[in-house]
Amino acid sequence: QKLADLSAKYGFILVADEVYQLLTFPGIEPPPPMFTYDKAGTILALGSFSKILAPSLRVGWIQGSPEMLKKIADCGQLDSSGGINPICYGIVQKCIDEGLLDEHLDETRKTLATRYETLAAALKKYLPAGCTFEEPQGGYFVLVSLPEGQSAADLLKIALTKKVAFLPGGGFAKTMGHCLRLSFSMYDADDIDVGVQRLAEAIKEYQAGL
Repeated sequence: QKLADLSAKYGFILVADEVYQLLTFPGIEPPPPMFTYDKAGTILALGSFSKILAPSLRVGWIQGSPEMLKKIADCGQLDSSGGINPICYGIVQKCIDEGLLDEHLDETRKTLATRYETLAAALKKYLPAGCTFEEPQGGYFVLVSLPEGQSAADLLKIALTKKVAFLPGGGFAKTMGHCLRLSFSMYDADDIDVGVQRLAEAIKEYQAGL
């Protein structure tokens, strides 16, 4: 809401990348799209079927004011670049019309919740003291925090030697250099457990060298 208010006040375009917005865990209501708060025609909300229907499916949607969407439709990109894929769009539309998307989305949310619970249990079991993690309400990722002043980027170098990887938080914000993002979306329970054990070993080795 505050971002939307600032967008309206100062007239800048706010683009919300909301590809995980519908992937809340069962029993948790998805948050409204950012476009819900648009008061001045300055917000675009982006979604993708690649996260809720099939990986690598290059079909998505944009929510915005009629004026904003007209600018996109009239820009020429859709006419000259081959950006529209009618076959994939037709398949997705059929899935929506027959209720297949809703069924698949329900199962996806259940699967993600189960995998998160497995990851959370492993993190509680193996992470060294002083390390914490956020508890998400959905999505693909968990954010782990090392003690302040420690570097996730330096930790990654050790972790890769143990065949486990993550995304250092410094790529998201200067204040997140001690954070690391873990993905649980594609791994089964055994792989998650092994991965967290390897991560914990890497953290201990990194911290021992400080």
